[in-house]
Amino acid sequence: MRMILSIKTLLKGLILPPAGPILLAVLGLFLIRRRPLLARTCLVLGLGSLWLLSTPVVSDALERLAEHYPPLDLRSTSGVQAIVILGGGGYDPRQRVADGDVWAMSSAKRACRFW
Repeated sequence: MRMILSIKTLLKGLILPPAGPILLAVLGLFLIRRRPLLARTCLVLGLGSLWLLSTPVVSDALERLAEHYPPLDLRSTSGVQAIVILGGGGYDPRQRVADGDVWAMSSAKRACRFW
């Protein structure tokens, strides 16, 4: 299980921006003498996507696509009866505390501030 999580974390770091477009551009640099057309395509796609993702127009559009709900208004939480804490991220069994793991404790502490 830990090996799969490590591989998943590594692949996520290599594929997602900024590493993915940079690796594509580096691949283009390595291929420049053997396959010039493919190399230029990799360079243009890598550097072009890196530039586009860093512009406010594209990054704001991607942010709007990811956000479906408005942010939480803390004034409207007076009648709340429960807070649901969703877990996410990696899990390292070596990081244990007396009653649970570090991720759960930090999430619970943040939720208690809203309560």
